[in-house]
Amino acid sequence: MSRPKGAGRVRAGGFTLLEVLLSMLLLAVLMSAVYAALSGSRKLVQTGLRQARRDEEIFATRQFLRRSLAQIRTVAIPDPVSRPPGWLQGGPRKLRFVAPSVAALGGRGLQVQQLQLVQMDGRSGRLELQLADLPMHGEPLHWRLPPEVLLDGISGGHFAYRDADTPEREGAWQGHWTVPGRLPRLIGLQLQFKDRQPWPPLDIAPRIDPDPLQTPDAFDGGMP
Repeated sequence: MSRPKGAGRVRAGGFTLLEVLLSMLLLAVLMSAVYAALSGSRKLVQTGLRQARRDEEIFATRQFLRRSLAQIRTVAIPDPVSRPPGWLQGGPRKLRFVAPSVAALGGRGLQVQQLQLVQMDGRSGRLELQLADLPMHGEPLHWRLPPEVLLDGISGGHFAYRDADTPEREGAWQGHWTVPGRLPRLIGLQLQFKDRQPWPPLDIAPRIDPDPLQTPDAFDGGMP
């Protein structure tokens, strides 16, 4: 019995069209999976970098505030409205005081420093710093540079000022400070951020330095 013609012959040709299409489909699926994995990894890296930058900004701002507010000097702030001028002018959204210069911003000697919470729109705000050289001989206050942004993305916050303790009661927190010849015992700043970044409580005590301009009774009754 004879075999059909061509039986047992090994196919010598290439892939069929169906095999090629299936291979391309499989390759496309694999490439999509690899791209999704790489894209997810990239987003995680970018998120981590943004979080690290944000943490660094907040840490640097807190360190700056601690350093500046701890070095407040008992020097009258030039203010034509305040009679007599106070050593510290504070409200819930603005704080002005005299302290050593911010060397990173090119200052020298004592400077008038102003911290202000600025609301940019209905949801986002920022904390700004502005500097002026301490005027001499009754000269007006002149801000040297535009405000420097310390932190942005702020959804809410306020400054607060705690008075000195007395034998009768503990010092109370208040939203304004305009007492001539006295400094608050503590200066606090509360902040909330749009991205829900934590802001631990920040209460800073102006310290008394061995400076002829700094008086030991600055916190309890002012200069005699």
